[in-house]
Amino acid sequence: MQHDRYAEEARQRWGATDQWADSTARAASWSEDNWHEIREEADLITSRFEELHAAGIDPTSALSLSAAEDWRAHLTRWYYDATPAMLRGLGDLYVSDPRFTAFYDGADGERAGLAEWVRDALTAYADDRGE
Repeated sequence: MQHDRYAEEARQRWGATDQWADSTARAASWSEDNWHEIREEADLITSRFEELHAAGIDPTSALSLSAAEDWRAHLTRWYYDATPAMLRGLGDLYVSDPRFTAFYDGADGERAGLAEWVRDALTAYADDRGE
């Protein structure tokens, strides 16, 4: 399954955190329908990021902060209590890890700059909330 692809790497990286414990406890009860719902919801939010970026919307705008809040709510609903500070860290990961950058920017760079835009939106969200 796709959601198992990087499980060992994630466990080594975050396995000692409360968020990891929360996330794995929640995931243990999910059905394939849940996984489909999670992916569908994540895809909708990612599409929103793409649309805002393509339209040239500033990542610090109210629209961008709203999309960042939707991402935070998604993570909190399904995985763990995602604080604004955690979103800042995720945004940094989306730019520093080439796998995330390739996901956001596209394999052929068709969405070039989206990973940085998402990072900037998540950072602006954290800043807006004082974290």
